[in-house]
Amino acid sequence: MRKKLLAGVFAAVLGLTCSPSAAGAAPTAAADAYLAAANTCDITISAPATVSIPYLPQTLDEFKAMDKLDLTKPENTVIMYLAATNLFAHNEADGIAALNMLAGPRPLSSQDIYFYRERLKDKKYLMKVYFHGATPENNYEPEQPYTLTIHPDAGRYGEEGYCRVFLKAPAFDSPRPVTLRYKPSTGEYFIWNMNSILVGVRTPRNQDPWA
Repeated sequence: MRKKLLAGVFAAVLGLTCSPSAAGAAPTAAADAYLAAANTCDITISAPATVSIPYLPQTLDEFKAMDKLDLTKPENTVIMYLAATNLFAHNEADGIAALNMLAGPRPLSSQDIYFYRERLKDKKYLMKVYFHGATPENNYEPEQPYTLTIHPDAGRYGEEGYCRVFLKAPAFDSPRPVTLRYKPSTGEYFIWNMNSILVGVRTPRNQDPWA
């Protein structure tokens, strides 16, 4: 127990987010050896990671064809979540199927589906706010290709089997956390707690009566 606690402190000082048996390595050999000796998780993301997709899919088939469905990288899971949720906003049935592909062994419940429906019914632009170039002033029209940067949890989430990262955008003030769950048997990251992504944002100019 003491070794695991000390290793957690060591990782926190380095500003790292952990997940068990994840791909990636500690930034120094000393850190790697220390963590291995303490039998803790490997390093997941220690610096911002940027990822892009060429388009936002309009159908489930388009979603399935995207190369970022390689969920062994946390940034891929997050950007595909944005794509799947945007699909839900325009095509609910296909969106549910896409989200379930990202949910792993825990598919969406009826309560989850209701939650998505309520959050997106009058905010179909909501997922676009997280991509580079999207601002309230340009009505959240992102740059092309659709590009996302995820940021590490400098405080270290500290729960084995989970990976927490943060999203930043002009649409809101404070970075928003999302939590992924790691599946060691496949090496994949699946969506776990993404609720902060569905919270309200600054009103786009074309819907703001005071603009």
